[in-house]
Amino acid sequence: MNGQTSFVSREERIPQVTAMGHTDEKSNSDDRGRLVAEELNEFQVSDAYYEPDLVNLSLSDVFTLGSLASLEDKIRNTKHRIVERRRALERRVRTPEVIRLRDKLSFVLGLLNVLFTEYVILRQPSHLWEWYLYQLTPLLMLRYYSYRKSAQHYFMYDYCYFVQALLVAFYFGLPRAQTWRQIMFVALFASANGPVLWAMVAWRNALVFHSLDKMTSIFIHIFPPLVTYNARWHSDVVASHRLGVCDHEEDCLALGRRAFTIAVPLVIFLVWQSLYLAKVLVISRRKLDRNPEMITSLRWLTRHSGSAVFRMLNIFGERYQNLALAFWQLIFTVVTCLPTALLWRYKWMHEIVLALVGLVVVWNGSNYYFEVFASRYTRRMLEYARDRVQEMETNATAQTNKRDESVSDVHDAQPNASQ
Repeated sequence: MNGQTSFVSREERIPQVTAMGHTDEKSNSDDRGRLVAEELNEFQVSDAYYEPDLVNLSLSDVFTLGSLASLEDKIRNTKHRIVERRRALERRVRTPEVIRLRDKLSFVLGLLNVLFTEYVILRQPSHLWEWYLYQLTPLLMLRYYSYRKSAQHYFMYDYCYFVQALLVAFYFGLPRAQTWRQIMFVALFASANGPVLWAMVAWRNALVFHSLDKMTSIFIHIFPPLVTYNARWHSDVVASHRLGVCDHEEDCLALGRRAFTIAVPLVIFLVWQSLYLAKVLVISRRKLDRNPEMITSLRWLTRHSGSAVFRMLNIFGERYQNLALAFWQLIFTVVTCLPTALLWRYKWMHEIVLALVGLVVVWNGSNYYFEVFASRYTRRMLEYARDRVQEMETNATAQTNKRDESVSDVHDAQPNASQ
């Protein structure tokens, strides 16, 4: 029932006429009693919290409560009270005080997360992997839940999530052969500090502390570069925790000269791209065609027909937009992976690139707060005030109508009294 109570009409469930063609009053009464019991039991499954006195109501209890009419009135009154309580709860959550408190708490938690991550990198570098994994699982679960509700879960097939999966596999010891682990780490280093890192600039990620969605996007794109930075430049510390691939700086430099080619991260990208195209063009093609409201990266990028991105994705025609997207993603991956060989060799250059991208993210966050969030916040407060005014007007109108009806009833009763 998808969390909602569903009731079938009494007319459909109560036989009204016997085989002789006459109304069987006893049978009809019994059926109505059973219907009331079933309806109460259905109703209390999702709403027993609100009316505990209706829990465990059996068929025999129904006939001991008095007339069915009074029992049905009790059901209607119970439903009405539940609806009113839910509306009151929704109004309470949408009050300016609750909204401000929620946003303040989210802001503080987001800022504390950044500060604690900095502490781990500087003082406890060997535990950055664990801190990354502790956050990854709940954040991805929450993201899937929210994206599933908004039909955006196909975003979670994107390349950055594929890199997360490979990082987790690497943490748990896959592949096991040391030679392959070294090659895998070089590929992850290039992928994380190349396309995944620069995707924050391309997708205009913003550091907005009070937004779980935006902070999750920041986490997904910034932690793989931070984790690989930590493993590369704290290799002596990380190596003692089974995650390092080179014990000393000389070994790391030799590994870079031996394994750092564009082909290594490109293999990872091509594997992901093949799986992604198989998913959207073959496995889920009919599903996506039947549900145009489902959002994929392509549909998101082509939502504005006059944009430059839309024109870039139509270079091969509208029919081949997915292939055009794959082509431009390949170009983006190659261009952003090329400088990662220098990041592997020079720590200062690696730190400058991380700081530069971080500065762009902070700038996007400031733009969001002062240009987007401020107007949305004001509009949200105005909407709340308007809803409250409408509710007050509705209540006042209802009270006026009720008073008029009472006066009318009194006037109607006066001639009868005089008679």
